[in-house]
Amino acid sequence: MGIIQRQGIKDSIVTYVGVLLGAINVLFVYPYFLKIEELGLFNFLISGGMILSLFIAFGANDLVTRYFPVFRSDDRRHNGFLLLMLAIPTAGFLLVLALTAVLYRPLLAFLQHQDPLIQQYAYWILPLAFFLGLNYVLINYAKNFLRIVIPTFFENPFVKVCTALLSVLLFYSWLSLTGFIAAIVFTYLAVSLGVALYIAYLGHWSFRLPRRELLRPGLVREMSSFAFYSMLGGFSAGFLTWLDRLMIGFLIEENALKSVGIFSVVAYIGMVIDVPRRSLEKIAAPVVADAFQRNDLAHVAMLYRKASINQFIAGVFLFLLIWLNIDDVFAVMPNGERFAGGKIIVLILGMTVLIGMVTGINHIILTFSKYYRINFYLLLCLAALNVALNYLLIRTADLGIIGAALATLISMFIFHLAKFWIIYSKLGMQPLNKSTFYVFLLGLGAFLALNWLPAMLHPLFDMAVKSLAVTVLFIGPVLYWRLSPDLNELWGKLTALLKRK
Repeated sequence: MGIIQRQGIKDSIVTYVGVLLGAINVLFVYPYFLKIEELGLFNFLISGGMILSLFIAFGANDLVTRYFPVFRSDDRRHNGFLLLMLAIPTAGFLLVLALTAVLYRPLLAFLQHQDPLIQQYAYWILPLAFFLGLNYVLINYAKNFLRIVIPTFFENPFVKVCTALLSVLLFYSWLSLTGFIAAIVFTYLAVSLGVALYIAYLGHWSFRLPRRELLRPGLVREMSSFAFYSMLGGFSAGFLTWLDRLMIGFLIEENALKSVGIFSVVAYIGMVIDVPRRSLEKIAAPVVADAFQRNDLAHVAMLYRKASINQFIAGVFLFLLIWLNIDDVFAVMPNGERFAGGKIIVLILGMTVLIGMVTGINHIILTFSKYYRINFYLLLCLAALNVALNYLLIRTADLGIIGAALATLISMFIFHLAKFWIIYSKLGMQPLNKSTFYVFLLGLGAFLALNWLPAMLHPLFDMAVKSLAVTVLFIGPVLYWRLSPDLNELWGKLTALLKRK
């Protein structure tokens, strides 16, 4: 994939460093240093901040990619585009503050029926959402220059290190719970500052006001329409990603934050599978936007096919590694027995992620195509479906956190199936081929062969043996039958480098 592949690999390395740090946090740091209720509160606030930040950003996170080619200039000031984009989340935050002031009494009445910790700390969602909204804009702005590694460092490993250190400080009472939450919020402010300094280092930071001649009435209307649909679509997509933790906190009557804490840990383990997709989408987004700008649909279709098979191979491999080792993972976790009851959630959410990975970069394609409005309506309907399913499965069916996972699986399956059909019917593209089927069979075969292996000497030894077996039984045949040209090319470069050494 050329520059996409190179930057994607570098970004994946940094992202996986963050994933490793996140895994250490989730598996060892949080279970040891945080009470489950404290962990639940932390994840509840992050989830609320993530959802609200999409409203605050008002589509600027997609605008900054979609319309950058229009404003790009050789002097690196890009006609004041950055300042225009930063003004949007700032205005969105001020609007949210005004709405909060107007609705203060109803919000207060609602919170009085919630967990006492939620009542005490819910207001921290507001500044957290603002900094997250700024981060979306700044990080996506850096994508336009195909320089995503440093922003990914701030967004991922940096945050993981900070939250680990803050958890230790809270455990030893060097921070109060209020100080801990405040420090988490200011960590995201530090991310904004770090990415801003990096953009300045690249020479693309400018406080120049947007040029009036570029802001033609037609372009402003087009950008406003795109931002509106993108904001509501992103808001709906955020519901699909983060709503489960919020609804667990609101709908489970007893030990709500404890349930959020357990769900957050096991959900993180399952969602590790999604890292390759997120890494590829970061660097593919501006390339897809540029291809649509040039009306190069053949290039978009090629990226669609390659992303699907590469993501599916990586996803199946990680799914096998995680699920076959899940009992050993709980065995080595501090207080792992408190989380082992959520094992089935790892399976459910792992399947959810695989569905998204095999359908490739369909969200990016719809977002930057002329059919982005369809994407919005689709997302809005699915967000409503997700809310209904969460309520029915968590509260009515009394399935608790398992109900939240099932609601996500059902919603995301419908979501990806609908996007697959729309892209195929409107653009004549679909990413699947016979290699996809072969990868599925290889993954199923490896799963059936290894799922019944008994415990051996020690959980760490068992994990090493199973991981090696998965690599041999799955990755070996994938390379031998050349199911992914990109993977074989990467393998060839790696072996050639090792031979030279």
